Amino acid sequence: MKRSLLPELLILLGAAVLRVGFALLPLDLLAMLLEDDAWMVAAIARHWAIGNGITADGLNPTNGFHPLYPLTLGALPYLAVPTAALEHLQAGFRANLLICAALSTLTLLPFYALLRHVAPRPLALAGLALLAFNPLLIQVSVNAMEPHLRSCSS
Repeated sequence: MKRSLLPELLILLGAAVLRVGFALLPLDLLAMLLEDDAWMVAAIARHWAIGNGITADGLNPTNGFHPLYPLTLGALPYLAVPTAALEHLQAGFRANLLICAALSTLTLLPFYALLRHVAPRPLALAGLALLAFNPLLIQVSVNAMEPHLRSCSS
């Protein structure tokens, strides 16, 4: 007997919708909801992509940040259209949030696979739903930083 994957797909679709919705919130609201590190990571990624080096302000070198995200996926929107305009920083930040939303949704797959190894399907689905629809996890994972990238690559 073939089992339907519809419950898993619906949970993943719902998770993706919530994460993309969070990524598309107005920037002034995101400024209140996200850590200031998210904006710093976006600034470092932009300056690195447009050739200013690893700097937050475009002038002074910086350190003390985790380089995984800003020097990899975080720089992609800024490499696509390199410019120093403020609107470019905001558009790149939004693109980074959308990348985070996709990666955050993908990280649910290995977690679900792990749950399936230790629990029957109904409990694994409940665990997947808790991870998928938890507002705090959505806020923490769609933040233009590296936690979801680390989880996805593990």
